[in-house]
Amino acid sequence: MNIRLVNYMALKLLRKSLIPFNSRAYLMIPTMVLRSLSSVILHELNCDIERRDVRDVVFAFSKYWINISHDGFVFITREGGDLSVTDLMHEPHVSPIIIDLIRRSRTFVDIGAHIGTYTVRAPKLMRGSPVILAFEPYRSNFSLLKKNMELNYTRIPCSVEIFNLALGSYDGYVSLYGPQGPDPGFSGHLSTNPEFIKRAVDARKICDVKVARLDGLPRVSQLETIDFMKIDVEGAELGILEGAKGILMRVKNVLVETIYPDEVCSLLHEFGFNVCTSFHGGFYLHLSRR
Repeated sequence: MNIRLVNYMALKLLRKSLIPFNSRAYLMIPTMVLRSLSSVILHELNCDIERRDVRDVVFAFSKYWINISHDGFVFITREGGDLSVTDLMHEPHVSPIIIDLIRRSRTFVDIGAHIGTYTVRAPKLMRGSPVILAFEPYRSNFSLLKKNMELNYTRIPCSVEIFNLALGSYDGYVSLYGPQGPDPGFSGHLSTNPEFIKRAVDARKICDVKVARLDGLPRVSQLETIDFMKIDVEGAELGILEGAKGILMRVKNVLVETIYPDEVCSLLHEFGFNVCTSFHGGFYLHLSRR
């Protein structure tokens, strides 16, 4: 875990904007702070010593945490990756664009909603009477997505619909792959494309999940316009776009994380989309059809 995130966690713990479900974890806070500060000093001195990761020390005492984000939203999180994502630290150049597009939209389709980073924020950011459709295939993440919606709203707004479903180019079932470990959802790196996972870690099959074409979902077909579609599916984006060709002419903005920038741009160009912004060599693309 990087030093910046370790110190950020320590500060949030001390401010009690990161709260463990197991109060015994608070016994580790002084140790965590000391280890964190010493790690910074050692890093500055370029000292190379073996040390146990601070995250492992603290999270050994509590698997689930309540994170109060800097903008006032509440999330149940797991390890540091969840914290980074829900506090919008994971994609510092991309998240402001996503938030801005959500603010300017009345209809938002969140594909790869994870535990709700953007789905949870959307009802309070969007204008008019918004419609939000969120898709998350992994059951553990979906359960936290649902719980995080309930934490932030006395009841989930009727404008928000969440689906425990993968999207792709066909209807049926598909295998979901992720990294080795007890709960691969911790990292957010889950995909129906095992080759994407193998780029960073050893992949294994996690489970089989339902998959559907976006075109084939009655709720999506009812939408006259989709102002903003976010796609963050760890390498499965081409299949999703293939299964969405029937509704792409109704979409105004797409922001996609992709390892296939040329193919994505070519496909969307056929439907009148042009690139507005590109980050990290095309790994993140914002395309708009006007």
